[in-house]
Amino acid sequence: SALPLVHSRCTVIKIHGDYLDARMRNTRNELATYDQPMDDLLDRVLDEFGLLVCGWSAKWDAALCGAIERCATHRFGAYWAARHGTLTGEAEKLVALRRANVVTIPNADSFFQDLAQKIQALEDLTLVDPLSAKVAVARMKRCLFSPEQRINLHDLVNAETERVHAGIMGDRFPATTHQADAETILQRLRSYEAELSVFLPMVCCAGYWSTEDRFPILLRALKRIAEDPRDLSGLNVLLKLRRYPAMFAMYGMGLAAIASGNYSLLKRLLLLKIRPEKTYDEKLVVESLSPLALLNRDHQRQMLPGREREYTPLNNHIFDALRDTLREYLPDERAYDDAFDWFEYLFALVHCDFTVTPTEIERLRNGEQNARIRAPVGRFLWNHPYDTDGILNRTQFELEGPCPEIVTAALGSGLFGSQGHALNYERFLLIKRGFDTQVAGVRGGLGIC
Repeated sequence: SALPLVHSRCTVIKIHGDYLDARMRNTRNELATYDQPMDDLLDRVLDEFGLLVCGWSAKWDAALCGAIERCATHRFGAYWAARHGTLTGEAEKLVALRRANVVTIPNADSFFQDLAQKIQALEDLTLVDPLSAKVAVARMKRCLFSPEQRINLHDLVNAETERVHAGIMGDRFPATTHQADAETILQRLRSYEAELSVFLPMVCCAGYWSTEDRFPILLRALKRIAEDPRDLSGLNVLLKLRRYPAMFAMYGMGLAAIASGNYSLLKRLLLLKIRPEKTYDEKLVVESLSPLALLNRDHQRQMLPGREREYTPLNNHIFDALRDTLREYLPDERAYDDAFDWFEYLFALVHCDFTVTPTEIERLRNGEQNARIRAPVGRFLWNHPYDTDGILNRTQFELEGPCPEIVTAALGSGLFGSQGHALNYERFLLIKRGFDTQVAGVRGGLGIC
């Protein structure tokens, strides 16, 4: 009544019995032959599956050697892992007979741990199915453009959201592991990104094309994957990284919204309230989903291989990781670069607007030279820092003069206390002045010039 072997996730065959049972095969005579049912089962296994051998001398198990010798087929590969590559004469005979590949290993523990990690990496790659993403985006476009498709849009987004939620909250991403080195962190980021391989293109498409009546569906989806009901036990760095999928998706949606000038969605996105940990009160995403809220700058440099000398390692990783998905909406490299800086800069200014104190505002109004407001900085910290094309300069203006279009668009959505046609340019400039002073201080401290 057992399942066929090919349908079983894992089958353990104790060919010599259990060590807790006195009937376990142990002596040379006991190991010389097996009962016919066991021989038949071994013949099936060796004929229908590949073979991985580790730490076996083949000197004493005559019946098992005989089963391997009886198998005349070579449908699947055979691998023989040997410490320092050393084999006995009996093992060498079986290696030649099975045409096995000999793998030199230091010990069994490190070999199987490394093998498990590589298999997981391959499984992550298979999650990135470009066809599935393209089909999902095509369905999104039909649902977004047709008023009659609202229910279908809800079902489509909700189904993918729940799939992602189950994946990122599952056992694949434990926080209680004893290992959190740089390679582990980078692999975890990539695994999270793989889980979002369909969800991300969907929300980017929606960020670019959606109208106001569709916003609630998208924002509920982001809130769903951002809020984590699990216990806060484990390594702090891995607990913080639980926010990465939501942050990654938020960046994608926000950049797509900027690409199409969809500032109404952008405002709703930046002012979305989430509870990233179950013990937290709700906070705006600008307070809880910045790269610096996940890892401070020193930790980012330590945890992201190849980015040890960068000023904004995690921001740079996101910039690179999102590029291909957003190429449809921002094909020009410089346009993508500018949009990324503007999104992160606006993100920081909105953070300032909602965290600034009345005292700080008063100091700014009085023109105090060192008055500043603190918020997370992004790639704009070092990207074109003093060029006229840098985002700090591109958003500078005088109250009496013309205002940059992107600033007017942001204010027109209702940010910085603007209402309808009453755009609050003064509030924007006060917040900008305070934050720019903070950016200048950080640049000075890091020696950026």
